[in-house]
Amino acid sequence: MSEVGRIAAVALLLSLAGPAIPQVLLRTNVIGDDGRRMAGDGDAELISSVGIVDCRRWEDGRPSSGSRGSGTVVGNRSTVLTAAHVLASNPARSRVQVEFEAEDCVFRQYDAGGAEIVEVRFSRAEFGAFRRNKGLPNEDWVVLKTAEPLPEATTPLAFAEIDLEALANDARLPIVVAAFHADVVDMRRVPLVSEGQLFSVRYAGFNRLAHTADAGRMSSGAAIVHRTADGRNIVVGLQRSAANFGEFNLGVPVQTALFETLRSFVWGELPGLGRQLAAIR
Repeated sequence: MSEVGRIAAVALLLSLAGPAIPQVLLRTNVIGDDGRRMAGDGDAELISSVGIVDCRRWEDGRPSSGSRGSGTVVGNRSTVLTAAHVLASNPARSRVQVEFEAEDCVFRQYDAGGAEIVEVRFSRAEFGAFRRNKGLPNEDWVVLKTAEPLPEATTPLAFAEIDLEALANDARLPIVVAAFHADVVDMRRVPLVSEGQLFSVRYAGFNRLAHTADAGRMSSGAAIVHRTADGRNIVVGLQRSAANFGEFNLGVPVQTALFETLRSFVWGELPGLGRQLAAIR
């Protein structure tokens, strides 16, 4: 693993503040007091990287099924990371679960007031093993390629492989999550920011990524970001779900398969020259 991939062993402190959320919250999934907040000046890069992944199947001009979640632009302005289960209908709300493909989905970004900036379709998707085996929670990820690059104002985030073992034995890594939250009334197009601590747990038979950043409905797929002491935002995982007993949320780590898939989307191959880092357009 590269040196940047070992940042999970680093213990730094985040001290971030921002205005409280003025809206009324419904059916929240947060841990303790609600620590979600509006983005501040120091969150501009983070916020510019996030958007909503919206998937729909249509019949007779009407959507027959759909799903929405948070996504993050990673590596370059054509690569989006989210959870694989975002590209599937909720089995609790439909009799037959529908699995969506890249062409069924779009990526939307919004300004600070919730007005749509851009909608871009996807042209390609690579799924983790969760797509074929729902018993593999650490593989609940999908990397998507947009049909065209997102606007220049978008800042793709760096990413790093994370070592779950380095987060064991009470080790903690400070993290920040920017996501959309359907339980915040009138704010479903404006991402909120929350901070927390990242660690690993043994949960439901797997060594899992866990964190204490507050999450709500539609935050699935949002990047779990380590903000370094010098202000860099590095994606080390993504939000998946809440633990059944509500003491922490569960994430998907950036590990070997996901790390290599992100690299393959972000890096280009030139004949005779080997693998080259593609320009971040």
